Amino acid sequence: MLFVIILTGILLWTLPRPGYSQSRLILFSAIIGGAWIGIIGVAVISFNYKIGLSITAIGTGTLFILGFWQAAIGFIIMPTAALILLAAYLSYENEY
Repeated sequence: MLFVIILTGILLWTLPRPGYSQSRLILFSAIIGGAWIGIIGVAVISFNYKIGLSITAIGTGTLFILGFWQAAIGFIIMPTAALILLAAYLSYENEY
């Protein structure tokens, strides 16, 4: 969860920089939302692994798509998505 908080902080820190536009706000909102959805999915794995893995897949899929689409910030997005998948795998292995 720490890496999602760091990602959120970095994106919120860069949001008001020069070149601010409505599209940057929408993009950053989608990235932050995808990251938090992925982490929520990791937390749900301990209660119901199928639903948790589905939620995690939606969140990380969003991050991967946006990371390829916006390569300039993909170096932040891709490791976050990979760490969310790793956390999901470790949560799944610890539970089952």
